[in-house]
Amino acid sequence: MDLVVTVDSEADLPARIEDSQQQTMTAVASIEELSQTEAQLISDVNAYCGAAQPVETETEENAE
Repeated sequence: MDLVVTVDSEADLPARIEDSQQQTMTAVASIEELSQTEAQLISDVNAYCGAAQPVETETEENAE
Protein backbone atom coordinates (compact mmCIF):
# COMPACT_ATOMS: atom_id res chain seq x y z
CA MET A 1 0.00 0.00 0.00
CA ASP A 2 2.93 2.30 0.62
CA LEU A 3 3.50 2.41 -3.15
CA VAL A 4 0.08 3.93 -3.68
CA VAL A 5 0.13 6.29 -0.69
CA THR A 6 3.48 7.83 -1.58
CA VAL A 7 2.68 8.51 -5.24
CA ASP A 8 4.03 11.89 -6.38
CA SER A 9 1.20 12.83 -8.70
CA GLU A 10 -2.20 11.57 -9.80
CA ALA A 11 -0.73 10.82 -13.23
CA ASP A 12 1.66 8.30 -11.64
CA LEU A 13 -1.14 6.53 -9.75
CA PRO A 14 -2.09 3.93 -12.44
CA ALA A 15 1.51 2.75 -12.76
CA ARG A 16 1.88 2.54 -8.99
CA ILE A 17 -1.36 0.59 -8.66
CA GLU A 18 -0.10 -1.83 -11.33
CA ASP A 19 3.16 -2.26 -9.39
CA SER A 20 1.22 -2.85 -6.20
CA GLN A 21 -1.02 -5.44 -7.86
CA GLN A 22 2.00 -7.26 -9.29
CA GLN A 23 3.69 -7.40 -5.91
CA THR A 24 0.48 -8.68 -4.33
CA MET A 25 0.15 -11.44 -6.94
CA THR A 26 3.77 -12.44 -6.40
CA ALA A 27 3.22 -12.58 -2.63
CA VAL A 28 0.08 -14.70 -3.04
CA ALA A 29 1.92 -17.15 -5.31
CA SER A 30 4.73 -17.42 -2.75
CA ILE A 31 2.26 -18.05 0.07
CA GLU A 32 0.53 -20.79 -1.94
CA GLU A 33 3.85 -22.46 -2.73
CA LEU A 34 4.97 -22.28 0.90
CA SER A 35 1.65 -23.76 2.01
CA GLN A 36 2.16 -26.76 -0.27
CA THR A 37 5.73 -27.16 0.93
CA GLU A 38 4.57 -27.00 4.54
CA ALA A 39 1.95 -29.69 3.98
CA GLN A 40 4.53 -31.96 2.35
CA LEU A 41 7.04 -31.40 5.15
CA ILE A 42 4.43 -32.22 7.78
CA SER A 43 3.50 -35.37 5.91
CA ASP A 44 7.16 -36.37 5.59
CA VAL A 45 7.88 -35.76 9.29
CA ASN A 46 4.79 -37.72 10.31
CA ALA A 47 5.77 -40.60 8.04
CA TYR A 48 9.32 -40.58 9.40
CA CYS A 49 8.09 -40.53 13.01
CA GLY A 50 5.47 -43.18 12.35
CA ALA A 51 2.60 -40.87 13.21
CA ALA A 52 -0.76 -41.99 11.92
CA GLN A 53 -2.38 -39.78 9.34
CA PRO A 54 -5.72 -38.30 10.45
CA VAL A 55 -8.67 -40.27 9.17
CA GLU A 56 -11.76 -38.39 8.09
CA THR A 57 -14.75 -39.49 10.09
CA GLU A 58 -18.39 -39.37 9.11
CA THR A 59 -20.47 -36.59 10.57
CA GLU A 60 -23.46 -37.46 12.70
CA GLU A 61 -25.75 -36.65 9.78
CA ASN A 62 -24.01 -39.17 7.50
CA ALA A 63 -23.88 -41.84 10.20
CA GLU A 64 -27.67 -42.17 10.40
